Amino acid sequence: MHINIKKRFFEAVLVGLICAVMNFMPGNCPDAAAGSKNRARSNIVITGETPIHPGYPRLFDNIGTIDSLTDREVVIDDSLYRLSYSASYHMPGGRAVSRNRFKTGDMVGCLITADGEIESMWFISRKGR
Repeated sequence: MHINIKKRFFEAVLVGLICAVMNFMPGNCPDAAAGSKNRARSNIVITGETPIHPGYPRLFDNIGTIDSLTDREVVIDDSLYRLSYSASYHMPGGRAVSRNRFKTGDMVGCLITADGEIESMWFISRKGR
């Protein structure tokens, strides 16, 4: 199972790099905002044909490791993001949980609004597991 997560992570990184290159070409990369008018259009990460966990989105605006987390902000891979007042938080299976379930060192996927706020955060893996 651990190897499978690493494999999917590296697949996501590879596809993300391809999309980054495509963003400089006419036509751009497919919109990660499928169904959302407010989604940011940068740092699109495609996790492969199947989601990282069942019930998860296949597209994330960002995937990274939590450096710090407060009630209103989160730092992921040295980048500061505001948390939307209506942000949702999800664990494997897609079930919604409290923000308090997320810890420093957790790898997460995020959906981000055009205003740069995280509207949903999805747990991917915990450091050391």
